[in-house]
Amino acid sequence: YQDLLAETETDYKDHCQNILASPMAILGKANNFVANKEMDRLKNFLDGIRGSNLVEREDFVLLMEGYLAQEAGRYDEALNYFNRIDSELLESECLKRTLSLHLSKSDLNSALKVAKQLSEKSLAHLPFHADLLRLTGDREQAITVYKRYLEVVRGDTVTEQKLGKLYGDMGDLVAARAVFNTILEKDPQNRAALQYLEQYSS
Repeated sequence: YQDLLAETETDYKDHCQNILASPMAILGKANNFVANKEMDRLKNFLDGIRGSNLVEREDFVLLMEGYLAQEAGRYDEALNYFNRIDSELLESECLKRTLSLHLSKSDLNSALKVAKQLSEKSLAHLPFHADLLRLTGDREQAITVYKRYLEVVRGDTVTEQKLGKLYGDMGDLVAARAVFNTILEKDPQNRAALQYLEQYSS
């Protein structure tokens, strides 16, 4: 009890000291509690946020309630919390959490919609958007998205391999071989590329 009380006091003092600090610092602290499975400390931190004058207070309360619901396996409740958040600052975090929840529920179609939103905010999310397009059967569009990403981020071997394999799965062996030959020009010992090239050359 004394240890928990000390943690509570420390968390709240930290919060008070940083009440005018960047909301991103608060987000980072909350995410750190989740990453370390320190849900009691997250609850204490949430209590501090509730009593604060933070401009984004209501949205942070919803976010942390969503974290707690997600960690407890209450996925629909967590989705409800995340979907009620209006802050542009927290939009990417909410989308990533929502994507994770849809995947946990094996709802690929809903996950695909969220992945598209994320990819429109950052190119870094394009490969996963393409993965979901492939998994949901839209292979032509998946190729388009993989290629769009690789035009900007050159040398991503993992994504190149996914593109080459998708070409192969679709029966376009010429395009598949071209992708794997490109990989081998940069990395002649790439085992996966060598194996796929052999497979698609036979």
